[in-house]
Amino acid sequence: MHLSIIYSLLSILSLGRRYRTVRELMLMAAIWSYVFLVGLSPSVVRSALMLSVYSFLGLAGRHRMSLNALAFSAIILLLANPISLYDIGFQLSFLSVAFILLYATRLSAIVPLPWQQAHPVAKYVWQMLSVSTVAQLGTSPLVLYYFGSFPVYFLLSNLLVIPLATLILYSSVLMLALSFCHALQWLLAQGLGWVVALLNQALYAIARLPGASVTDVYFSPWQVALAYLAIVAVLHLLSLVIKRRGYG
Repeated sequence: MHLSIIYSLLSILSLGRRYRTVRELMLMAAIWSYVFLVGLSPSVVRSALMLSVYSFLGLAGRHRMSLNALAFSAIILLLANPISLYDIGFQLSFLSVAFILLYATRLSAIVPLPWQQAHPVAKYVWQMLSVSTVAQLGTSPLVLYYFGSFPVYFLLSNLLVIPLATLILYSSVLMLALSFCHALQWLLAQGLGWVVALLNQALYAIARLPGASVTDVYFSPWQVALAYLAIVAVLHLLSLVIKRRGYG
């Protein structure tokens, strides 16, 4: 998520459509510089590779956000390191993105599109909830298998984390850009510290709510398989109902 936010910010600040190729190359150079800066951790490398595929597919005039692009990213990572297939982060990250690509738009269509267009703030919140829900559904069986826990208030957490994390990253970039003016930089740093503290305190408060998480519920491999069959069946059925009723 953090790399996606950084990519979006750099896209806004970079050159226009006239220098599209140069812009994408500069963006990729910035993204991979960040990857090396943070130590080439597997999760960051996965994200950077997916963004690279996303970028170059856009230059080639192909549909960026597709299962083919996701599968291509996974193949490259597995060719480089086949053991990644057994990495928990690899499994969870690709499953969550796959479920988002397959079902987020369909779930969002429950609320009619004309209404969403007439209420942009509500549209933003609803789409965030839709993405969070399908991503959580896509990873929950594996989370229960590996960790035996399920976060009950994940929607509430994401409503806070996503906008505040975006604000934190944008403010950090702006703070670096204001290095020529120490007074403004100091003021922004104070505000940034307040936002970070707010995020931490809010998440701590959510974690202390009654029944914040279900624990010690471990799935067997068969239960994981059955859970995914049930989730996919319900989501497909919901998609058919939405399509038949003409929502969106």
